[in-house]
Amino acid sequence: MDICVPYQKIFEATCSDVDSIFEEFMGWMEREFVCSSGVVLKNYLERKGIASVEVRDDDEEIKELDGESDVEVVDEPDLQMTKGVDFIRVNPREVVASRGLLSEVWSHFHFRKDVSTSKTDSKHVYCNHCSTQVARQSGKTSNLWAHLRGKHTKLLEEKAEKETSEATSFFSEWRKKSAPLSKQRRDTVTSCIMSMIALDYQPFSIVEDAGFKGLLEELIPMYSPPSRTSFSRTVMKDMFNKLEREIIETVIDAPYSITIDGWTSSTNQHFLGVTIHFITDDWRLIALPIDVKHVQHECQSDVYECIRDAQRRMCLDPGKLVCVTTDSGGAVLNTGDRMDAMSFACVLHRMNNVAMACSQEPKLAAVIKRVKRLVKHFRKSYVATNALLQQQEVGPGKRKTEKVLISPGKTRWNSLYDAMERVIELRIPIGKVLVEKGHEDLNLTVVDYELVEFYLKAFKPLKQLTQELSTQTAPTIAYAFISLAVVQRHIEGLDLNVDFVSIMQSTFRLKFEKFLHETDPKVLVTIALDPRIKFDFFPDSMRACAQDSLEKELQSMSVQGIEKSKSMVEESQSNDSDTFLLSARRYSTSSVRKTSERDFVSIYDSNSSCGAKACPLQWWRTHSEWSNLQSLARRMLTAQATSVACEFLFSVCGYMEGKRRQRLKPENMRKLVLLNRWKRFRMKYPL
Repeated sequence: MDICVPYQKIFEATCSDVDSIFEEFMGWMEREFVCSSGVVLKNYLERKGIASVEVRDDDEEIKELDGESDVEVVDEPDLQMTKGVDFIRVNPREVVASRGLLSEVWSHFHFRKDVSTSKTDSKHVYCNHCSTQVARQSGKTSNLWAHLRGKHTKLLEEKAEKETSEATSFFSEWRKKSAPLSKQRRDTVTSCIMSMIALDYQPFSIVEDAGFKGLLEELIPMYSPPSRTSFSRTVMKDMFNKLEREIIETVIDAPYSITIDGWTSSTNQHFLGVTIHFITDDWRLIALPIDVKHVQHECQSDVYECIRDAQRRMCLDPGKLVCVTTDSGGAVLNTGDRMDAMSFACVLHRMNNVAMACSQEPKLAAVIKRVKRLVKHFRKSYVATNALLQQQEVGPGKRKTEKVLISPGKTRWNSLYDAMERVIELRIPIGKVLVEKGHEDLNLTVVDYELVEFYLKAFKPLKQLTQELSTQTAPTIAYAFISLAVVQRHIEGLDLNVDFVSIMQSTFRLKFEKFLHETDPKVLVTIALDPRIKFDFFPDSMRACAQDSLEKELQSMSVQGIEKSKSMVEESQSNDSDTFLLSARRYSTSSVRKTSERDFVSIYDSNSSCGAKACPLQWWRTHSEWSNLQSLARRMLTAQATSVACEFLFSVCGYMEGKRRQRLKPENMRKLVLLNRWKRFRMKYPL
């Protein structure tokens, strides 16, 4: 039954209230005996006075409504002989006088033609199901229906149920595609398009693209999307404000740390990215961006104002700020000191500075220059690159991997290491291609290759540490502390006969000597609260200082708790005597606890440490017996050793800025990037 196209156009031309007309039609179908939805709908339309409406079918042919049959008739040839009988079955259409549309009842009966006389008995019909002869009254079908109702009730009930279901499905599908969308449905579709733009790095102009319009026309014909200007000015603003309120409710009460770093776009627009880190009630460390602010210069005042503005907008308590982690640039160092918080310079930025300082040594600088020239030759020459791919051979049973040379960058961590490692890996294919193409002068000498191999040996621990700190779920300052101690021992054991080693050792001491012999009490407490380390890796000169610092932090927490209880007592005195006694009892209990900090530290230190690969947060989650230490750990372990979270944020900025977004305004860039990260955060941690 294919009535979708004509009846849809009839309803579009005549019906204003689709729901009421549909309910009335279905009610009428239930009251009448339904055998064909086509017949029922025709009769219904005739009652409405719209049966003469002309419709056009898929072949663009004009037909009258009564001129096409939608009933199922007996599909047999006019002269089909049946073996052993003296008659043939005749299609009712050849006997019944009709302008076109036959009753559904004729799909259950047939006439018979006598073979010997070639005459058709038009006064009797025969049932297709039981071969019973039924008298036919001229122009009437009442007795035929009576036979079906009396003898084949179950058959008609099944057919009626099927056709009712088909009619219901038709109207449901029609209303979905052609009925006007409600405001709620329209807003939902618009919101989904805005989410797609933010999550998939699409430009606002996608709503004007022919392919996207065609997709919407096929899926939601009655929906017309807002313009690109409406999306950028209204839809995005509304979604951003709503999502910002949800994020504020998530982070408003937790102690937190901040990482901040700078990024310059391809259009020379400078941005400061701000990310907060906090630990949830179930001890998960969450990194969440809260701002990508456009600034003119990256000076200390800009950084300070950027953080303060983000705190005000996200309703963050400045007193709960634990640490501010920045890059190693002089303009942003010690920003935390100005905000009464701990300051820490990113470990990975400082290691990158060590690598850059070593690359300035004359002999190593000359080799690096030749490596860059070699890489540039292969990157610019398609012939050389194709020859290099063909020269790469693999052993038996191994899959061939086609590799190309890597260009070193200035700001990308370990990019020089990766470029040199690839040159060593493809040393033989490179030599063959250069000899074959007559460019032997571009190849490195044996001495050059030896220096490159020593460089890789010297910087391999730094490369490994970068990967570990970039992928850890809890890159704590304590983990960086112990890892850098291992790297220092490696660097101190290198051969001093190589010129750049002395520069490497002196630069490493310059960048990390203060950290490895730290005296800042807050940094010592942060390291000591990592259960993988505790006090075991402190030098003797620092161990006692770390224990004293931890005890003082616990005492400070106890004092704050006492003052809070005291204020509760004073507030309750004027309200209720029972409440006053209860608060006073709590106050006295807090006073007793003040003297037990040293015992807490001793018990914690004597307890066995967790494994090096264990998660410190999950360890603290299972040690609620030390409530004060646990609360302090939840606060101090938010401090980050790296600014990797900001680097991830800038990767999103790079994706968001494309060839179709060259004119993207800084404020729109900020909102799109934050929407992208907040949406993904909500997908990972739904409300």
